[in-house]
Amino acid sequence: MSEIAELIERLSMALDSIDWLGRKVVPKLREPATDAAIKAYEAEVGRELPPSYKEFLKLHNGMEGLEQYDWGIAGVTEIEKGDTFEEVVSGHVFYYKDKNPKHMVIRDLDKTFVAGSDFDYQIVYFDTESLENAEPQLRRVSIDHGYEHYPLFKNFTEFLGFVVQMYEDLIDLQGEDFSLGGDLDELLKQEQMLKELAQILDGGGLEEEPEPEPEAQVSPEMQRAADLCANTLKNLVDRDLIEIVEGPGMREALEDYMLRKLLKSRSPEETIKNWISALSKAREVEELYGTDEELAEVMNKAFEDLANAG
Repeated sequence: MSEIAELIERLSMALDSIDWLGRKVVPKLREPATDAAIKAYEAEVGRELPPSYKEFLKLHNGMEGLEQYDWGIAGVTEIEKGDTFEEVVSGHVFYYKDKNPKHMVIRDLDKTFVAGSDFDYQIVYFDTESLENAEPQLRRVSIDHGYEHYPLFKNFTEFLGFVVQMYEDLIDLQGEDFSLGGDLDELLKQEQMLKELAQILDGGGLEEEPEPEPEAQVSPEMQRAADLCANTLKNLVDRDLIEIVEGPGMREALEDYMLRKLLKSRSPEETIKNWISALSKAREVEELYGTDEELAEVMNKAFEDLANAG
């Protein structure tokens, strides 16, 4: 079995095994790309595809069902579910044009093609300076870091291995306890946290276990964590510091996102920093009107109110 095939087998197993916060991950590997589709894409980009990428495509034509927080690999035909890679490219072009109309990322994306992204914080594309090599390097860029921040992937196989490792790490993360650390350790005791969190987000329905307790309840600590996120978001909206995209489930998705950031932070200060960063990029946010200082003030007040409530 080739290295590409072994990595794909690991990726397939990981995608089938992840049950993150009580929810199955969405991305799935697609059916193989046809020879005709590969040749048409090569004609479109004006070059033969790297052998490692072509081997991947002949096994799976990229990934389907991609969402904002999931790493995905591009195929040679448009995906049918989730954000398209063209939309991700457009988002990065828009962002970098706002920074500098002649930015190197814009120049690169005009000359090359995308290998994957983690919709839509980062994007990975074949590096223009090595594009003529049989196995060109791949460049990873984001909207948070400079052009030279991330090391280049030496080839597509290394990038595929990176994506596999990200999903395998997520499997390891499923069973971990998260803590806010410091003085808030007692506030958020984490026993059975992931199952409880799934119940909060999905409205009940813990996984069946032998002789389950009838109407199992979320722990008070977990409920307080969820309430903290909901109240913080409500206060931001009430203060006209944030506008949420209209649509079903948008507010709940933001509360979900904030709760994950809360549980993975070690202090209120780190939580607030992570919240501001996350909300500034969340697809559910129409606009952030407040400055970082104004947002932090409201978020700090929510922590204070929680502490005063005992």
